[in-house]
Amino acid sequence: LGFLELLKEPQLDDLKRTSYMNNVSKSARRLLATITDIVEVSKLESGQSEILLQDVEVNQLMEKQYQLLKPEAEQKGIVMRRVDENQEESLHIQTDKQKLSSILTHLLNNAIKFTEQGYIELGKYLDNGYLVFFVKDTGVGVPVNKMEAIFERFVQADSAVTRGYEGLGLGLSIARAYLELLDGKIWVESEVGRGSTFYFSIPLTPSAQKEKAVSEQRRPPSEHPARHTLLVAEDDDMSYVFLETILEDYALDLHRAVTGEEVIDLLKERPEASLILMDLKMPGMGGLAATREIRKFNTSIPIIAQTAHALTGDKATAINSGCDDYIAKPIKRKELIRMINQYAGGVLQKRKNNSLS
Repeated sequence: LGFLELLKEPQLDDLKRTSYMNNVSKSARRLLATITDIVEVSKLESGQSEILLQDVEVNQLMEKQYQLLKPEAEQKGIVMRRVDENQEESLHIQTDKQKLSSILTHLLNNAIKFTEQGYIELGKYLDNGYLVFFVKDTGVGVPVNKMEAIFERFVQADSAVTRGYEGLGLGLSIARAYLELLDGKIWVESEVGRGSTFYFSIPLTPSAQKEKAVSEQRRPPSEHPARHTLLVAEDDDMSYVFLETILEDYALDLHRAVTGEEVIDLLKERPEASLILMDLKMPGMGGLAATREIRKFNTSIPIIAQTAHALTGDKATAINSGCDDYIAKPIKRKELIRMINQYAGGVLQKRKNNSLS
């Protein structure tokens, strides 16, 4: 908030303005992460955190987490690498994809936070019917008398008032709670000043199911009209304006619905639509119910759910309701464009004479 006030200064130079905006963005992401953790703890305490088993391709999931967090590590001058064997081989298991992703995110974030130099390694191996993941770092390490306490809520290895690490100390407790739901366990090996290795294991439950094929029922790009129709189910005005701004440089016709009933009617009026961006929280019929109704008469149009980042359970529920994928709010421009092109046959083409990348 302080930096937002400073941004109002009319004489602010571009360098300072960019610096202040980066500080605001960083603080907002930190706040979002804090709220997400608190929501997850509340759901765990109230018994509302459910297991949603689905087919998971492990190497793809690990690579996504690795690529997502690698830039943050590199900004601190830390080398980050994957060291597990058979990274290119397909390994499908039955587990809760969102919870597995969340565990890896918490452990990698934890390693980045407490490592100032050296490296971080992400890997996995098989052990007597269990799949074991590990995150190794060369960070500050964990004292022996804290190795169990760090998995409790609101606890960090360095609990002094003057400690230099932000966060509430919820990440490891959430990871352990998720692993209890998944019939797994978590443990740590560490030496103060030399680093830590966090391990966690989950049952190795093979899955014969492969990733859902996206392209089979999709129209090839050549069959799309010159301008493409996207349906946006979004009741919040600011969120819709944000999506409009992201997509304004593309040859698109956007059509908005603010309720589930409206998006169903809109699709019937415009069956040529290439894709639906479906907000899950809308007045009247919500996005999940609308998706289920749409799938009764149209099984081919791609539907991407828009979900609040903190409500992680919504993501798997959206897939089970008929959505092809989900994107977390706050939406990132590059991720949205990549996803639309992936599911709608590369429909996003820049207007001519537009240099915006």
